[in-house]
Amino acid sequence: MDMYEKIKKLRIEQGLSQDELADKVGYTHRSSIGKVESGLVDLPQSKIKAFADALHTTPQYLMGYDEKSEKQDVNKNNIFSNVDDAIKFILEQPLVANFGGYDPEKMTDDEIMEFAEDVSRMIEMLGKKYNK
Repeated sequence: MDMYEKIKKLRIEQGLSQDELADKVGYTHRSSIGKVESGLVDLPQSKIKAFADALHTTPQYLMGYDEKSEKQDVNKNNIFSNVDDAIKFILEQPLVANFGGYDPEKMTDDEIMEFAEDVSRMIEMLGKKYNK
């Protein structure tokens, strides 16, 4: 999968419209995103970094240098300073607390931190989507 396909895949997975992604990376119109996703433009390094940040991944992943790490360090924004904070955050989310599939006793600290970060990102995305 090339960089342009990865950008489109991640945008769709994260529920972003082309307009929303355009805004996040500094384009004025969604047609620019369409051209990027179609591979019709060569992206400068600064735009690759902007796309990586907007899509919560790394430039290395987008460019194919690091196929293993689709996501950036799960705690890159330092939302959670430790595992206990992450667990507390998770358990405060009504749907997660009642979900039943979350068992911190069977998860590693890294898995707990990643799960909390994922929940945080989902809440952020839903907030943007429904607060329009």
